Amino acid sequence: MQPKYELELWINNVQVGDISRLAQNRSFSIKRNDREELSFDLDGKAFEAYCATLGSEPVEVLEPYITDVRVKRNGAYLFGVQVVDMEYSFNEAGASVKVRCTGFLDLMMDRYVTISYSQVDAAAIARDLIAETQALMGDFGITNGVSQDAGVLRDRNYVDQNVKDGIINLTNLSDGTFDFKFLADRTFETYTSMGTTRDNFKFTYPYNVKSMTVPRTALNLYNYIIALGSGFGEETLRSEAGDTASRLNYGTRQKIISYNSVSDQNTLDQHAVGDVLLSKDVLMLPKLKVSGEFCDLNTIWVGDRIPVSTQGYTSLPLDGMFRIEQINCSLDPNDAEDIDLIVDNYGL
Repeated sequence: MQPKYELELWINNVQVGDISRLAQNRSFSIKRNDREELSFDLDGKAFEAYCATLGSEPVEVLEPYITDVRVKRNGAYLFGVQVVDMEYSFNEAGASVKVRCTGFLDLMMDRYVTISYSQVDAAAIARDLIAETQALMGDFGITNGVSQDAGVLRDRNYVDQNVKDGIINLTNLSDGTFDFKFLADRTFETYTSMGTTRDNFKFTYPYNVKSMTVPRTALNLYNYIIALGSGFGEETLRSEAGDTASRLNYGTRQKIISYNSVSDQNTLDQHAVGDVLLSKDVLMLPKLKVSGEFCDLNTIWVGDRIPVSTQGYTSLPLDGMFRIEQINCSLDPNDAEDIDLIVDNYGL
């Protein structure tokens, strides 16, 4: 019988193994417009025996910065990641390997570009940043897939811009955003807005939601942002933005944020305004613990809008549409899923 979850090992776009029945203690995390994470354990002897059936040494099948893991659910690919860390443990019980993987966005965390754009769509800039760094020696094999534009034109003058940060920053601006993701085969795609409205899946506590935590925190509340761009001393580019209603309600709470690679005043202004919008209010990010039997991850995914409500509690009533920002999932040996959905209603 085919397992619900399959973990395939790939090197240079060629499948070299399948550890679906070997991986233990599996868990993964998916976050909108950010990297994916996957971790699992392997029994050392069982993995060596499996590699022997392939006619390969273990290092030829599973190696940091060499091997990709593509995750399937019910025969369909959910996401892909690259192995970044392997920790071997040896004791009287035998040997084990703890494997940690991160998504392909992290391939861009050690890449930098110097390039300018004038009135170019924001999502097209993100795609081109990847294309530019792909021209360097050590091509990561990332390709641009069928994508949507953001519908907002940007000017950018990048000097030694970190590519990962540049892509994420483009999605966080105040006057228009977009979403992106990597497919399991390292294809990069952009979307005007990722996800679908799932009116037919209503998440209600205490019925199909096992438990719920709803933090209301002001620990990261800032309503006056001072953004610093490139330059030194008095020549440092500077932008300030604040929210009047929040300042009157909570008092002025300032934060200085550095954007060292930003040399355009308009770009810096956009960052400052966007940072205020994201941090000016008390943050509420409900976390719903649900069963995989109700929350079908082949259907429901990050970016989707879902109805969430509580019944019988007046202290913190929830009733409305929320967007899934993050999915955390752990699997038992029988592929039963323990799922946490982290949602918010910002921008809805």
